[in-house]
Amino acid sequence: ILEYEKPFVAVELLNAMGIWPQFNLGTFQDLDLLIQRIKRIHSFTNYLANAAEQKDVEFLFVSSFIAASHPYRRKLADIIFDTNLSGRKLLGLIYLAAMLWNQEDDIAIQDPLALSKEESEDLSGLLSNKNIFHLFAANNKHIDRREIYLYFKSLGKMGLILPIISLAETSQKTSTELNYDLWIREIECVERIFSVWFDSPEIIDPTPLITGKNLMFDFDLTPGPFYGNLLEGLREEQAAGTITTHQEA
Repeated sequence: ILEYEKPFVAVELLNAMGIWPQFNLGTFQDLDLLIQRIKRIHSFTNYLANAAEQKDVEFLFVSSFIAASHPYRRKLADIIFDTNLSGRKLLGLIYLAAMLWNQEDDIAIQDPLALSKEESEDLSGLLSNKNIFHLFAANNKHIDRREIYLYFKSLGKMGLILPIISLAETSQKTSTELNYDLWIREIECVERIFSVWFDSPEIIDPTPLITGKNLMFDFDLTPGPFYGNLLEGLREEQAAGTITTHQEA
């Protein structure tokens, strides 16, 4: 039901009719704040789905998101509105994550919601890494190749979703509470994250310069558990740009 128009109404009904407590997933500490967060995500994703449909939204927040996401709008929409093997869209999972954003990190979410393994892992990944994006912006520096490689290694494609929810969270602040310099840095982080995912696959998933066979035959190393750690370390250095050739590896 979160995938349909006006998901914020669905959230209000789940709460008002006493359905949400049946899932044993905690209570909404501030329903008004949650509805505001859902509405902001709705504005962002509506733009991705149809750039022409933008009415009655706060100009600063949505226009900033448009500026950061415009080159990748259609590709982002394809990811968010695609139907998975369970017949559900990622869009619904985004709203669900927003509803659970302020709950306990160790909350059990798979069984009461009958999520698939993939959905459960995606949701857990978002909730357990929910502060990373804000930390990127707070550090007030360019996100380097290593940082973004490790970011997507941890989150996968959900690394594209975390900024959307995080921006919605930041935009909940009042005009007197909002740090506009921090907001600009968060928008810059969004641009960096989106651009690397879509334009720089060599950072996200570098082609190995050395394989296990190379270690075995070229360096006469005995196979063992350390192979994986060694290759992953080389992969990280390659993504970071410190290693670029087979000889350097």
